[in-house]
Amino acid sequence: MGKESDKFIVAIGKGLAELERDFNASQTVIEEAVTIFSEWQMAEQSAAIILNDTYKGDEDQADNDPKYKKLVDEAARLKPQAERVEQQSDRLIRLVDTNKRALLKLVGDFETYVKQKEKSKNPFKKKSVGSSKKFIEATKKAINDLQ
Repeated sequence: MGKESDKFIVAIGKGLAELERDFNASQTVIEEAVTIFSEWQMAEQSAAIILNDTYKGDEDQADNDPKYKKLVDEAARLKPQAERVEQQSDRLIRLVDTNKRALLKLVGDFETYVKQKEKSKNPFKKKSVGSSKKFIEATKKAINDLQ
């Protein structure tokens, strides 16, 4: 269909690459967040068990227990990391969603362009419409598969 069609295809290709990069980054951060949250929760729960079971809730006595103190310190150290990773994860998820919407809009614009060319009387333009439609469907599927 020509230069205009090529511009759409190049832009969509770049958008897909960017979307994939951001999606993979978000998955890595989410995995890191799950690990840190698990470690943080484990430290807090273990400290709570020692406090309640061994010292009947008396924090003054529990503070003298090195194991309890170590768990409390570990939980305190992990909490800011967990919050930071959660914020980073949320930011990347929003970025992926924004990129998906922008890419779907671009694909929609290309689809509109293809439909206009489909109405053309030129047989060469009509022939390339079929491959463009396949490209559009494959692109939409690729975008929607990133969940």
